[in-house]
Amino acid sequence: MQIGVDANRVPIHPWTRLKQHWTEAQIVDATFVITTYISASKFGDALGVGLESLFDGTAPILHVNH
Repeated sequence: MQIGVDANRVPIHPWTRLKQHWTEAQIVDATFVITTYISASKFGDALGVGLESLFDGTAPILHVNH
């Protein structure tokens, strides 16, 4: 979640843990996918696009103070 809050301040600890289980290429791929989805979400937020009715009644997991 730190990537969504401030991608420039991700501590070393998550990367160390990830490297115990995944290769560097897999970490790069996962980070790319995660940040692509975050980007699409922020783009939709900026345009005021609402969530689909499937998500009615759900609360966001990531809360960012803008």
